[in-house]
Amino acid sequence: MPSRKTRETAKPSRRTRQAGLSMIELLMAMFVLAVGMMGSMILVRTAIVNNNRNKLDTTSTALAQMVLEQINSRAVTTGTNIVISDCTGALRVINPNGAAGPKGAGADIIQGGPPPGQTVGDIDFTQDFTAVPVGYAMQYVTCGAAAGTPGAAAGGQVTYEIRWNVTTMTGFTRLVTVSARKQIAPGTSALPFFSIPFTLRGIGGQ
Repeated sequence: MPSRKTRETAKPSRRTRQAGLSMIELLMAMFVLAVGMMGSMILVRTAIVNNNRNKLDTTSTALAQMVLEQINSRAVTTGTNIVISDCTGALRVINPNGAAGPKGAGADIIQGGPPPGQTVGDIDFTQDFTAVPVGYAMQYVTCGAAAGTPGAAAGGQVTYEIRWNVTTMTGFTRLVTVSARKQIAPGTSALPFFSIPFTLRGIGGQ
C-alpha cells in the first residue's frame, strides 16, 4: 500500500498535467486556424469570380440573341438597315445584308488558328474594331446607373462589343453569326478570362 508521502508527492504532478495550453500549443492552434481561414477566403473569392463571369456570359448571350433575331426577322431580299438604341439613347445600326463565299459580309470569320476560347467559324475579335465595316459592329451600353450618379455604384452601365457576319447561302437563305463580349481596353491583344466572346449562329430565310 502506497505511503502517505508517496500520495502527497503525486498530487502536484497530476495538477501539472491538467494545466492550460502552453504558448507553443496556442501559437500552433492559431496557425492552423489562420490556414483554414485563408482556404475559406480563396473559396469565397473563386465563387465571386465565377458569379461575375456567369453574369457577363448571360448578358453577352442576350445581346447576341437580340441582334440575331433582329436580322432574321427581316426578309433576305430586304436590305433596309435596322436601327436600335441602347440604354444611353445612342442609336445603333444593324446591317442585315450578306455576301456569298466563306467570308460573307461584316466582321471577319476565323478561318484557322483560333485564339483561346474560340473556334473556327467564330467572329474574329483580333480584328480591330474600327476595321469592321459600318453596320456590322456596335458598342452597346446596358442599362444601369451611370458612373457618378448619386447613390449608385460606379460603373453600373457596362459596355459590350457586338460583331456579326452575314453569309448568303442561297437567294433566300443566309447564315448569321453574332458574337458579343464585355468591351476590353483598346490595344489588348490577348482575350481576358472574362471577355471570351459568346457566339450564336442562325439560318434565316424568307
